[in-house]
Amino acid sequence: MKYVKNIMRIEKFKKLKNNEYEVIIDSKKIILYADIIIKYNLLAKKNIDSLYLSKIVNENNDLNGYYLSLNYINKKLRCEKEIEEFLKRKNFTDVIINKTIKKLKENKLLDRNLYIKSYINDQINLSSNGPKKIKINLINLGFSNNEIDEYLNTIDNSIFEMKIKKLIEKKLKSNNNSSNYNIKQKITNYLINLGYEKKDISNYINNIKFSETEILERKAKLILKKIKKTETDINKIKNKLKAKLYSQGFSIDEINQYINNL
Repeated sequence: MKYVKNIMRIEKFKKLKNNEYEVIIDSKKIILYADIIIKYNLLAKKNIDSLYLSKIVNENNDLNGYYLSLNYINKKLRCEKEIEEFLKRKNFTDVIINKTIKKLKENKLLDRNLYIKSYINDQINLSSNGPKKIKINLINLGFSNNEIDEYLNTIDNSIFEMKIKKLIEKKLKSNNNSSNYNIKQKITNYLINLGYEKKDISNYINNIKFSETEILERKAKLILKKIKKTETDINKIKNKLKAKLYSQGFSIDEINQYINNL
C-alpha cells in the first residue's frame, strides 16, 4: 500500500529561551531546537509533509540529551562519566547517550586534561582532601593513573604539607578530652583517610606535645567515681585507675604523679 503524504501548513515561529522555537503547524504547537530549524531550512518553508515532520521531530528529540548536558556543564565543568550518569538518571537510551557524548566531544566540551586540572585545583582550594584521595576520586570518574599523575605530580608538595599543618592545628584546638598518644592516633587516621601520606603526617605529628594534666585530671575524676561504686580498697582503686588511664594513652609518669597526690 502506497503511503499518502499528509501536507501540513507551517503557520508561525516563536523564539523561546534555551535555543528553542515554538512552531505552529496546522494549529498544533511543537518545540524545535534552532539547530533543527536551520538544518532543514524550515523558516523558508510554508508547508511540510507528515513523514518529513516525523523525521525532524525524532532528530530533535535526539538533541534533548545534548542541550540538557550543555546546561549541566554550564553549571560546573563535567567529565564523560558524569554526563553519562546524568543522562541515565534522565532515562535516555544508550544510543542517545553515546550520540550526545560524541557531539560534546566534537564541540570540545569534554576536555579530559582541562577537567583534571580544574578538579585538582578545586580540591586543593576548596576541600581538605590530600593527593591520594584526589587521585582515587579521579580514577572513579574514569581517568587513568598517567592522565592524573601528569598534572598532580606538578603540584608542589609544600602545598599539601601546609594543608596537613593547618588540619592538625584545627584538630588540636578542638581536643579537650584525649591524651597525647590518642590525639596523635586520631589525627593520623583522620589525615590518612583524607588521602595524605603517613610520612608527611609524621613530620608534623611527632613534634606535637601538650600538657595532659588537665585532661588527665578530668578523666581520672570520672573513672574514680565509677570505680568507687564497687571498690573500697584504696590500693585496688589506684591500680584500676592507673590501668584505665594507661589504656587511654596517658603517660605513666603523669599517671603516677596524679595517683601519688590522691
